[in-house]
Amino acid sequence: MSSDHYSFFKDNAEIIFVSNKTQALIDLIPSYKLIVYMLGEENKLIYDSNNLFKKFEIDGLRFTDLRNNQNLSVIAEKLLNYNLNVFKKIEDEILEVVNYQENNFNDEIKLWELVNKNYKFNSFIEFSNPVNKMLNMILNSNDSINIDFERMNEIGLSIKTAISILYFRNVFTKKEINKNNILKNLDHIYTRWFVQYFPMDAIILRIRINKNSIGYKFPNGVLNLVENFELLLKKKSLYFSILLDILKWSSAGNKSRFKEVIFKIAESAYDKFFMHPRY
Repeated sequence: MSSDHYSFFKDNAEIIFVSNKTQALIDLIPSYKLIVYMLGEENKLIYDSNNLFKKFEIDGLRFTDLRNNQNLSVIAEKLLNYNLNVFKKIEDEILEVVNYQENNFNDEIKLWELVNKNYKFNSFIEFSNPVNKMLNMILNSNDSINIDFERMNEIGLSIKTAISILYFRNVFTKKEINKNNILKNLDHIYTRWFVQYFPMDAIILRIRINKNSIGYKFPNGVLNLVENFELLLKKKSLYFSILLDILKWSSAGNKSRFKEVIFKIAESAYDKFFMHPRY
């Protein structure tokens, strides 16, 4: 989008919706048109001004209304530093990170291509060794997977999230399902943040959890959020509604060969049309 288009839409919009995790929240403060939707925990700008702004909730999503509120400029002036020397310091630090040889951004790019476009790789020679080892375990092996996401914080949130999604998409296809490993890792991925960013993954993952009797206790608010997404998507798509009902029916109750075949067909259709649509 050109700067002219950006200015036109900003000036003519009545309401601008932004996430509490995006730079746009900071950039668009002077517009006095913002309604912020919450992803995960509140940031400092919202948290420190908790009683100054109107808050509301729709279908499990939390919002903060910053429109036409003079308190906003006071809070922004207190918390935000527009000193140009600060920007120069940040720029220098970013350049140092980019040039640091241990940062392998190729891993991140290729991993998200796997997540979003479902590319099929027979080998993972373009990945660094640690990522290559995990991907071979997740995607190429029929053995049960044993990965501890609690020890993966050093690789960065983006890479950890991509690997987590690939893990949960494939862990139930193995000959042996390591339920203890799945239970341990669910606590690190099945959050409100995950559901809001990846609702399609969250919906089918919940069904697979129930189908395989994992015995997972969903965190407070997470299950309601998944169900709200299901209702919203069912209203928008009859095909999604029918497919979801088939998945739930074939994964619940007494097991049978017929139900298993129906589930596999429905699961494949869900994967094709809602997880990896054609680009």
